[in-house]
Amino acid sequence: MCLAALSLLAPLSCVSAQPAGGGSTAPSPSGKCWPVTPLALQALDHGTEWKAIVWLDAAGSIHHSKSAEPIGRLANDRADLGDGNMICKPSGVVSIPGSESDARYGSDDALELGAARIYVSDAGEVEFREGDRDILGTKTTGKVRVTGDVKKARRTAEILVLLAIAGPPS
Repeated sequence: MCLAALSLLAPLSCVSAQPAGGGSTAPSPSGKCWPVTPLALQALDHGTEWKAIVWLDAAGSIHHSKSAEPIGRLANDRADLGDGNMICKPSGVVSIPGSESDARYGSDDALELGAARIYVSDAGEVEFREGDRDILGTKTTGKVRVTGDVKKARRTAEILVLLAIAGPPS
C-alpha cells in the first residue's frame, strides 16, 4: 500500500471544499469515526460486471483485489496498514503516514485532502474531485460505487476509496 503517494494530493495549505449536502457533521450514528460494517468499493469491469477493488469485512479486515492476504485492519479510529497507521481524531482530522499534511472531514463528511475531496453518497455514488475537476468522471457515468450501509459508515466508505487510490500493496 503506497499511502505516501497520497501526499501528492495534499499541498501544505489546505483548501476547504464546498459541502455537497446530504451528509452529517457527526462521525456516524454509532459515534465511531470509522464504524466496521461490511462495505465494498466496486468498479464496472468491461462495462457490464461489478468487481470489488477494496472491501471491508465484518471482522474489520481490509482486502484488496490484488492481494491474497488482508492489507490491513480497521477499528473505530485506527486503520492499521502495512506501512503505517491512519488515525482519525475526534475532531475529524485524519493523520496519514507519509503525508506532510493531514486530511479532514468537512461539514458534509466528505474527506478533504488538500484540494482533493472524496464523498460517498447514501446511494453509494463516489465523487472524487480536485477543485472543480471530477477526477474519476464518475458523477455522470457511475462506473464506481460503494455497496453496503454507507449511511451508517460514510467515513469508512471514503477511507476505502482513499485506499483504492493509494493502490495495491507492494
